[in-house]
Amino acid sequence: MMKNFQSSTSRSAPTFSGLLIGVVLLAAVLRLYQLGRVPAGMTWDEAAIAYNGFSVVTTYRDEWLERLPISFRSFGDYKAPLAIYLNGAVTRVLGLELWAVRLPFALAGVAAVALMGVILRRLAVDDPALSSHSLVQPDSLALVGALLLAVSPWHHHFSRAGFESGLALTLLLASVWGWLKATDDHRTYWGVLGWLTVSALSASLAMYAYHSAKIVVPLLGLALGWWWRSWVKHHPKQVLAAAGLGAVSLLPLLHDAVVKEGIARLSQTSIFTPELSFAQLVLTAAGNFTSHLTPAFLVFGQTTTLRHGDGRWGVLLVTTLLLVVAALLGLVWHWRQGKGIPRTLGLGLVWVGVSLLPAAIGLEVPHSNRTLLGLPGVILLAVAGLPLVERLSRRVATQLDWTPHRTKLAGLSVLGMMLLLHSLLTLSYLHDYYTRFAAESAAAFQEGYLEAFEYVLPFETGQRGSDITKIVFSSSYGQPYIYALLARESSPYQYHAGDLIKYEFADVDIDDLSRRQAIVVAAGSDNLPISEADHLILGSDSSVRFAIFILE
Repeated sequence: MMKNFQSSTSRSAPTFSGLLIGVVLLAAVLRLYQLGRVPAGMTWDEAAIAYNGFSVVTTYRDEWLERLPISFRSFGDYKAPLAIYLNGAVTRVLGLELWAVRLPFALAGVAAVALMGVILRRLAVDDPALSSHSLVQPDSLALVGALLLAVSPWHHHFSRAGFESGLALTLLLASVWGWLKATDDHRTYWGVLGWLTVSALSASLAMYAYHSAKIVVPLLGLALGWWWRSWVKHHPKQVLAAAGLGAVSLLPLLHDAVVKEGIARLSQTSIFTPELSFAQLVLTAAGNFTSHLTPAFLVFGQTTTLRHGDGRWGVLLVTTLLLVVAALLGLVWHWRQGKGIPRTLGLGLVWVGVSLLPAAIGLEVPHSNRTLLGLPGVILLAVAGLPLVERLSRRVATQLDWTPHRTKLAGLSVLGMMLLLHSLLTLSYLHDYYTRFAAESAAAFQEGYLEAFEYVLPFETGQRGSDITKIVFSSSYGQPYIYALLARESSPYQYHAGDLIKYEFADVDIDDLSRRQAIVVAAGSDNLPISEADHLILGSDSSVRFAIFILE
């Protein structure tokens, strides 16, 4: 079978490759268009990633003067390191502009689409439940899967801002691709070892990129080993060598978690508290798990914050969900027929299941960011559902005594209508994202901070008058100091030596307007008389984000 796969690959590669490149280009347009403007503003986490990246690349220390840390203390949430180091390298070249800060995450999202395509092609070719179908061929299934990811609201949103989950997702896909390449039967000893090394190191990097990956990656790795257990038995040395290399690469992460404070984030954001008994923990985790399987979350946009979604569109378009449901029904049918579980269906189901675990033990649910690593599993299920939908359509046509030609046409027509509906839903989502959501997400993305510091910075440096001795900046929106450090490009040494001495980050009230030789930057929610302000900074929703008073 592998020989047939190689020969068919050589014949069809130009067509498949060309179409996949087209899908990837579409993904690039959707992720790079207005990258520095939508979502408007920069979240605390984006600002912290940008500043700590700048700091560690220029001084080898983070904002707390920790030398080349594995976990970044930041706001006390101990961020994973990979995104910060990568962001520092990119912004060192391109500058600390918002679009440059987001660029690595957007490019990772584009790469994920390409990886999704080649992974699906390999799985579809090797899975009889998919490759034996007369109308929906492996190349077509792979392209549809890549397209589903390219236009996915879930992936689109999380690859347009500084979310470490998107970076981890791409690395996880790279790990799976390395595994699939290693399992090609024609590989030499060193070829197998090389691709397994790629897989192991990509998996390791994913765990350095995002905390949820520390749970998902090992469990998914075990699932891959189980599905390909007969192959593993024939290549034990290469598997053990690559696994050992991956384990060694994780030693700094393990040391940080056990010896230092890297594990602190787990205790801060999880349900594991002394107040809950074991039974209560199980019930809470089960409730959290199922909260991610409801239509409210999947289709209708339920979210705890607009940082994690637009509040109107869910993580899946309804057409994708229908294909997933079809795949699950097909799974039941295969099981009842005693045919076992098709590999693509089973892997997709396991992938989704293990990816919900980090969110299930979290305090904030439903959480589309923590569950993003499960999106490829959803795509696998949706793609596996396509042949089942087409087959069901043909069976209905057969029951109606249609001719073979009309029966075949019926199956293609149903798939065509689903594609048309999916396209219309995608266009509607994108229009909503770049209009309504772009305006309504102003508060969620702390819009106005960058503009406020850009305005007051010339006063601090004496470029617009040298008599300003104090800048009182409202803390109503939280963490204003990180934006000051970012705007000023202060080194961590300067920061701890008092570089922000002119700033006072505090609650602002009417009494602050009686100061002299000062600038008061009030948040729109501080209820100061904005009609007396010298400068207003408005959000995309036209609300007053900051009111700036110059008191001479």
